[in-house]
Amino acid sequence: MVTAVAAGITTCLIFFIVTKWTNPGFLPTVLSYSMAMGGIGQLIAGILELIRGATFAGTTFASYGCFWLGRFLWLLLEVNRSVPAVADVALTGDTLWCCLWGFLTFCYFLIALRKNMGLVVIFATLWIAFFLLAGGNYNPRCRVAAGYMGFINGLACIYVLL
Repeated sequence: MVTAVAAGITTCLIFFIVTKWTNPGFLPTVLSYSMAMGGIGQLIAGILELIRGATFAGTTFASYGCFWLGRFLWLLLEVNRSVPAVADVALTGDTLWCCLWGFLTFCYFLIALRKNMGLVVIFATLWIAFFLLAGGNYNPRCRVAAGYMGFINGLACIYVLL
C-alpha cells in the first residue's frame, strides 16, 4: 500500500503546477518525487507484486513507475535545457503521448471494474486527467480541469491506502 501513497503524493505534486496552485519554481520538488517515489518506488513495488503473483497490481505499478521515470527524465531535460520545452511542433507528440497513457489507463479502468470501487475511482479519474491533459495542449481551461482531476486522482490514491 506504500505505492498508493507514492502514486498519490507524486500525482498531487505535479498537478499543483498544472492547476497553477504553485509556480514552476516548485518543479525541482516534483522532479525529486517523480523519480524517487513515483518512479523507483512504484517500479520496485510492481516487480514485488509480480513475484507475489498479483499480475494486475504488478503490471499497473511497474508501468506507472516507468511512466514517472520517463516523465522525470523528460522534465529534467527541459529544465536543463538539453532539449527545447514543448514547442508548437512537439505539442502533437505530447498530445499523442497523453492519449496513449489515457488509453492504457482506460484499459486498466475496465479491469478495475472487476476489482474494488477504490481502484475504479483511481483509474477513472486518471484516464480522464490524461485526456484532459491532451486537450490542455490546445486549451488552457482544459489543462486546468486536468489539474483538478489529477489532484482528485492523487487524493483517491492516498485514500485507498486508508
